[in-house]
Amino acid sequence: MSEDLDLVQLLACPSCGERMVEEADGVARCSIEGTRYVRETGIWRLLAPPEDPLLTGFLAYYQAVRREEGWGDDGDGYYRDLPFEDRSGRHPAIWRIRAATYRVFLRTVMEPIEAAHGKRKILDLGAGNCWLSYRLAGRGHEVAAVDLNDDLRDGLGASVHYGAETQFALIQASFDHLPWPADVIDLAIYNGSFHYSIDYRATLREALRVLRPRGRIVILDSPFYRRSSSGLAMVREREQAFRADHGLDAGSMTNEGFLTYTRLNALGHHLGITWKVIHPYRGIRSALRPLKNRISGHREQARFPIVTGSATSGGASR
Repeated sequence: MSEDLDLVQLLACPSCGERMVEEADGVARCSIEGTRYVRETGIWRLLAPPEDPLLTGFLAYYQAVRREEGWGDDGDGYYRDLPFEDRSGRHPAIWRIRAATYRVFLRTVMEPIEAAHGKRKILDLGAGNCWLSYRLAGRGHEVAAVDLNDDLRDGLGASVHYGAETQFALIQASFDHLPWPADVIDLAIYNGSFHYSIDYRATLREALRVLRPRGRIVILDSPFYRRSSSGLAMVREREQAFRADHGLDAGSMTNEGFLTYTRLNALGHHLGITWKVIHPYRGIRSALRPLKNRISGHREQARFPIVTGSATSGGASR
C-alpha cells in the first residue's frame, strides 16, 4: 500500500504518470515511455520535458532577480534560523511576515492534523531554500521539497546547510507535472509560490490528482487583493523596478502573479474545492494600512492570508 512507501519510492514519471523502475542507485526509468531520470547532487531531476523553454526562461529570470536581491547566505545558521531570524539582515521585513504566517499555520493547520493523524506525506511546493521542509521534517513528517530552482544559496541546493539529522526528499519538478501517482499525498503546500503558476486551474488540478481524497491544499504567503486592478498594478511596478534597478526584463514571463478573493472562489467552484481563508494578525500597523491607503489614495496593498482547500465530495476535480 502507498502508506508503506516513502515519497521517493512512490515517484512516477512526470510525463505520463506511470510508476518508475529503479535501474541503479540514482537512476530511474519510466516503465512505459522508457525515459530515464537521474539523481544528481542529491536532487531528483524530474522535469518533463527537461528543456521546456517556458520553464527554463522563467528559472533564468527568477534566479537573476533573486541574486540581485541578495537572497541566501554562506552559513548554516542562516538557513536553520528561518523563518524566525534573518541573519543576513537583508530581508528582515519579509521574514517577519513569513514567521507570522508559519506560527499561525502551525496552530491552525498542522497541529490539528498532527493530533488527529500523526505523520503525513507532505509536498513543499516552491520549497526554495527548503526552510519549511526542514521544519516539517523535524516535526516527524515525510516531506518532499519540490522546486524548479536548484540554486546552491536560494534553491534546493541550499539543503546541504541542514545537515544529515533531518531528512527530506529533493525533487526538481514543475507544479503542473508532479512526479507522483494519484491519491498518495496528504498535504500539498504552496510555500510563498502559488502566484508563480502560469495557470492556476492546471496547477490546482494537478495537486488534486496527487492528493488523497481527504488531502488538503495549503497556500501560504501569496499576494491577495480585493481588486484585480491592484494586483496588475503591483506586477507592473515590480517589472519596472527590476528593469530600472537591475536591468532585468521579464520578457514573455506569464506567471499569474497574484490572487483575488473572487478568483479564488471561481477556482473553487470550477474545480470542486472548498476554501477556508485565515488572516494572521500582523500587528496594528498592518491592520490599519488598508484604511491609510484608502485615505491617501495609494494603491491597495497585498494581503497574505493562509488558504486551505479540500476537494468537495463529488466535485468536478475528482
